[in-house]
Amino acid sequence: MRHIQNQKGLTLIELLAAMAILLTTCGLFFSIFISVFQTNDRIQQKITAQQEANYIVSALTKMHQESQEYVINQPSPSEIELKDTKHPMNAVKLGNTGYEYSFMITPANSKETKNIFMNEKVTLTGPDAQTHLHVSLTVTNKENNKDTFTIVTTISRMTKAPD
Repeated sequence: MRHIQNQKGLTLIELLAAMAILLTTCGLFFSIFISVFQTNDRIQQKITAQQEANYIVSALTKMHQESQEYVINQPSPSEIELKDTKHPMNAVKLGNTGYEYSFMITPANSKETKNIFMNEKVTLTGPDAQTHLHVSLTVTNKENNKDTFTIVTTISRMTKAPD
């Protein structure tokens, strides 16, 4: 028998070892990609909740600074209405079906916190509408209740609102 001097090729064991290393490497890369996408999704949901809260507080700030008397109403858990009682055309409906809102206000002249519940209207008039307003708004993602954002702020009016 002659020994073959030129052995160009791979044995089955070498081929299986190379495939195992390749599959392990691919599995690690895919798990990293999936983790990155999931983290990105969570961060994006948190940012969207923050933007939603900021939008609602800015609309409330505008209403507070521009109206003599206004009503805050929450007709559903995912909707808030702001209505200028003297100028009904200035009504604003805010909300997003993907979020639920928990809303509390405390006028500066009052020690009583007013929770805005579903279908409960809170009218701010007289000194309550003329001064600082302490606001707490929590926005919760309906799909994932862990994704919440709470904003606590004070809305001020420096001058009397126009008539």
